[in-house]
Amino acid sequence: MILVQKERKKQTCCSMAPLINRFPFVANHLKKMIAKLNASGEKHVIKSWSRASMVIPEMVGHRIAIHNGKMHRQIQIKDAMVGHKLGEFALTRARKPQKQQNVKKPGKKK
Repeated sequence: MILVQKERKKQTCCSMAPLINRFPFVANHLKKMIAKLNASGEKHVIKSWSRASMVIPEMVGHRIAIHNGKMHRQIQIKDAMVGHKLGEFALTRARKPQKQQNVKKPGKKK
């Protein structure tokens, strides 16, 4: 009985393949544009709304403008970015600077 439970646990545990072993998702329009640019040797900015696409080695050296919800952010693809999603490099939220508190100087009182 215990062996059967362990076998079931192994099957459910190992059925989820690690993300590294899965085939990377890249939008079709992005694949076609990269292949066309690599064949011609040209390098110009490619606009993309696909934040879920994964960076593949063929993209290295190209400039891709990734939509962040408001505008396109241009990113130069480097070797270190391979395997990450394009959306990781175009932040969707702006960072606000921390407000300074007004410090009253001790001194004269009226």
